[in-house]
Amino acid sequence: MMKQIITLTLILLSFNCIKAQDVPEIQQSMITKITATWCPNCGNWGWYFYEDIYSDNADKALLITAHYSGDLQNNTAEDFATNFNVNYQPKFIVGNENQEVLSSNTSSKRTAIKNLVDNNFGLAPVVNAGLQVTKDGDILTVQTRTRFFQSTDGEYYLGVYVIENGVVNYQNGQGNNAVHKNVLRASMSVGSFGEIVASGSIAANAEFDKEYSIQLGNWNINNLEIATIIWKKVGSTYEFVNTHSTTELSSVGVSEIPENEISFEVFPTLTTASVTIELNFKGEKTGVVLELINPSGQRIATIFEGKAASGIKTFEIDKSLVNSNGLYFLILRSNDGVSTKRIIFH
Repeated sequence: MMKQIITLTLILLSFNCIKAQDVPEIQQSMITKITATWCPNCGNWGWYFYEDIYSDNADKALLITAHYSGDLQNNTAEDFATNFNVNYQPKFIVGNENQEVLSSNTSSKRTAIKNLVDNNFGLAPVVNAGLQVTKDGDILTVQTRTRFFQSTDGEYYLGVYVIENGVVNYQNGQGNNAVHKNVLRASMSVGSFGEIVASGSIAANAEFDKEYSIQLGNWNINNLEIATIIWKKVGSTYEFVNTHSTTELSSVGVSEIPENEISFEVFPTLTTASVTIELNFKGEKTGVVLELINPSGQRIATIFEGKAASGIKTFEIDKSLVNSNGLYFLILRSNDGVSTKRIIFH
């Protein structure tokens, strides 16, 4: 295989720590489409159903296309299908639960899945994992921090996954140039469900840091999404717990903006109305860009761009600026580095 999995002990200077606020206290869902490129229904009603639920839920859920057979098959996707007890396609799984979608019930199942994802998003998470991603040549490195927000017990695993959007490949029912969404490409951790991060009785606020690296395959670097998935092992089954992902891949040498250069504050981070952004520039700064980005990496708005004089600048973002409730990112770039804040409209 082209990929080479390595657990690194070297800490990159450009991202020598992951701040606690980089672990989002959010409960997200995972929707997995079990599919195969040779499958007629996967490229017919299953194709269009996936388009619909992707449109409905991409801001509150991680959507994965797992090809357990065919041109885009890989061992991780095959293991996902086995773990979910799926041996047919197309199947649509939320967490670990098969939604029993058929060509005759797509309308009602679309509504049911959206309601399920919306309900999950309102829950208080037990645990989640944040991540920072750097690229050095053809090596992708991910630093993770897993935080338990509540005390719990059990055997918890962390998996880190490479997902590629916009994969052009044959699909029965769509032809040779079908554009596949969110194809599961590889597990960066050892094994398809990662490695154990905590077990037994686990205290609230417990944190665990890990680092992974993978050699890039023949993937479009501009279309990659890197995801963490927390699993709880119950018997021989890995049960989905929570997920977080990013499309932000920084090159080595790009660092977070120091507080003594630009102070970047956002409040509140969870709102039904508006968000206030306060930037305190400790001296004149050039090349400043502040953007609002959705979870798919699409730019919603450029809040500020240009040169900034020393002092405080304040901006307001109204909920009417975004298309829907959910998670969004504020990305601040300057010649000093890059900083990110998360906000949720609900």
